[in-house]
Amino acid sequence: DEGPNGPTLMERVYDDEHTRVVHEAMRASVPPRVEGAELVDGASAFIQARYAQQDLSVAMVAEAMGVTPVAITRVFQRLLGMGTLDYIHHTRLKAAKQLLSASERSIREIAELTGYNNSVTFIRVFKKYEGVTPGQYRENEQQA
Repeated sequence: DEGPNGPTLMERVYDDEHTRVVHEAMRASVPPRVEGAELVDGASAFIQARYAQQDLSVAMVAEAMGVTPVAITRVFQRLLGMGTLDYIHHTRLKAAKQLLSASERSIREIAELTGYNNSVTFIRVFKKYEGVTPGQYRENEQQA
C-alpha cells in the first residue's frame, strides 16, 4: 500500500523498528548517567583502579561515567572541594608517598608506578601538592 503523499505502511514500520533498534544499541553502549555522590563514588573507584595508567585523564573518567569532563569536574568541585584532575593527582601522590616511605625504589620508578610519564613531571606535581620534593619527603620520613 503506497500512499500518494508518503511512505508505505511497510516503510513506516521499518523506519520505526530501525530507529528503535538503533536507539537500544546506542543506550547499551553508553554508560548510564549518574549524578552527585553516586557519580563521585563511581569516578573515585575508577580512578583508584587506574591511577597507575599514564593515559588516565579527566576525559577518560568522564566518559566512563557517562558525563562530560566539565560536568564531572563541577560535581567533584562541589562535593569534594577539588577538581577531578586534582583528585587524580592526590590519589597518585598518596600511593607515591607510601612507596617513598616503605621502599628504596628510585624516584623514576615511583613516578612510573604511580602514572607519571617522567620523573620531572612527578617531582613538579609532588612539590606543588606536598610542598617538598619526593626526595625531601623521603628524607623527612626516614628522620621521623
